Order: sequence, then structure tokens, then C-alpha cells
Amino acid sequence: MRYLKLYLLFQQVYFKRLFEYRTDFFLGFFANLGRYGLGLLLVWVIFQRIQVFHGWSYHEVLAIYGFSLISSSLTSIFTPRLFRLGQDYILQGQMDRILLRPLNPLFQIISDSIGDEALGGLVAGGMALAVSISYLFPSFNLVSAVWMAILVRAVWMVIAVICGALVYFGIILLSVVVCFWFELPWGILETTQSLGHLSQYPLDIYSVGIRFALTWIIPFGFTAFLPAATLLRPTEFSIYFWIIPVYSIGFVAAAYQIWKMGVNHYVGTGH
Repeated sequence: MRYLKLYLLFQQVYFKRLFEYRTDFFLGFFANLGRYGLGLLLVWVIFQRIQVFHGWSYHEVLAIYGFSLISSSLTSIFTPRLFRLGQDYILQGQMDRILLRPLNPLFQIISDSIGDEALGGLVAGGMALAVSISYLFPSFNLVSAVWMAILVRAVWMVIAVICGALVYFGIILLSVVVCFWFELPWGILETTQSLGHLSQYPLDIYSVGIRFALTWIIPFGFTAFLPAATLLRPTEFSIYFWIIPVYSIGFVAAAYQIWKMGVNHYVGTGH
């Protein structure tokens, strides 16, 4: 509760500063919304040429794409400063200031600001998911008689989004933690983010090696495809109902342990 109160206090100060330039904020929001909208347009253009994409329909691919945008945007909203760990905190020495405070270092970096530019991706992903779900599950509404099935699907959607965001956070954390050892400005973020774009589509379209790598080595499959697939095709992917929550918690916990090793390795600037 102490950390939650501190986080809310920090963000209250951040939003006061942000809305001093509200025009810039809204221009940036709509610009990013348009950028993510182009990605959704690309999916639509692809399906103007084909009806089924390796066994996946347009609305199923749209749901996977929506899951991907939501999980990545949620992570980007809460961790914009983490992306700059190497550049700002290690190479420029701001990590010294962080370690002098009696608060968890990772919490301080996360609470330093909000990635407001990612709000557009969150809105675009939510719209894509809403459109696809309303088409694939016509009874997915509050007045339906099968309210229990609707409730189960709704709860699973929330759990799946949270799990996807946790895995994405773990991937980002591992991508930047290498900066503690190699003093790189961006770690391996460019590589992992490029691979992340592959997870916006069904993993079935890739070779066995790529599918394995995107599921178990750099697990972007757990950020979008597998959570969406368990919702869209529960019989075929039933085992992942249990694997996804356990894996996401275990993965982010392991990433945090490696983060603590990196913090212990940090010796300050000039060494």
C-alpha cells in the first residue's frame, strides 16, 4: 500500500506537468492513434486478398493483433523510463541517485513518468479486440441468457491481458538489464522489439523453429497469440488456460531476479 500511494502521488505530479501542455498531449495522442490505426488497416488490406490466413479468419487475426497492442501498450505506459535505463541511468549516472533513496530501484524508475504516447495503442488495441469479439461471439453482451459463459470469457480476457503485459514487461526488463554488464545505451531493445512485431500475427504462419523461439526462448507468443487463441479456440488451446498464468508470473519473477543481479553489479559512473 505504501508503494501504491507513492506511485499515485508521483503520477499526480506528472499529470499536472503534462497538462500544462495539453495541446501537445492531445496532438501526440491522436498522432499515435493514427499510427496504430495504420497497422489495423494493414490487416484489413491483407484480408481483402485472402479469406483465411493459415486457418485464421480476419476477425481472429484482428483479435490477436488487438491483444498484442494492448499488452505492449500497457507495458509501455508504465515503463517508459525503463527503456532508457542504459542511456540515462547507467551511462549518465542517474542510477547513483536512485540507489541513494530508501525505495526499490525498479519502482523508482517505473514511477518516474508515464508513457502517454502509448495510450493511442491501448485505445486502438481495445477497439480491435472489441470489434473482433463482438463478431466472433454475437452473444457476448450483458443481456444474453448465457451470462455465466460471458462472465467466464470476460474474466479470462482480463487475466489474459494482464498475463500478456507481465510477460512483455519481463522481456523488456531482460532486454535492458544487459546494460549493467555491457554499458549499452539501449541494451538489446531494438532486437526484441523487432521480434515482437512477429507476435502480432498467428504463430502458425512461421516455421517450427521460429514458433519455438517466439514461445519459449523470447516468449512473445505469451503476450498476444496464446492468450487470444485460448479465448478464440478454447478446445484446441485448453492446456494454456493453466500454463499462461503460471508461466507469466514465473517469467517476470525470474526476470526480476536477474534485474537484482544487474543492480548489484552496478558500480557507478567513471569505473
